[in-house]
Amino acid sequence: MNRFKGWLGVAGIFLLGMLAGAALSLALLRRMHQRNTATPEHAAEFFAKRLRSELRLDAEQQRQLAPVVEETKQQLRDNFREIQPRNELIWRKAMEKVRALLRADQTAKFDDFIQRSQRLRPPREPAP
Repeated sequence: MNRFKGWLGVAGIFLLGMLAGAALSLALLRRMHQRNTATPEHAAEFFAKRLRSELRLDAEQQRQLAPVVEETKQQLRDNFREIQPRNELIWRKAMEKVRALLRADQTAKFDDFIQRSQRLRPPREPAP
């Protein structure tokens, strides 16, 4: 019986390690994806990196791809600057509407939630 308990303990520890590893891997992958697509620069670079790797672009193709990526980044940056103030206003109004729905005991948790969410957001470029 003691031998069985020992094996059961080892199996339990192994299972917990697997679960912890899976959870950590998922969190890291999600974070990496968010970083890779969070800004226009990251999105364009991520796309170019995937193209280079999956299509196995040769040196000449990579050289020709570089200006396309740079042009795309600039266009995305310009577009982002144009729509950012409007998006911020939409989010601000949504947060006000959500706050109006909450009970008094939920507003502190909501404020904490918003604060944590804003810390996770990538820094925004200032509007021109």
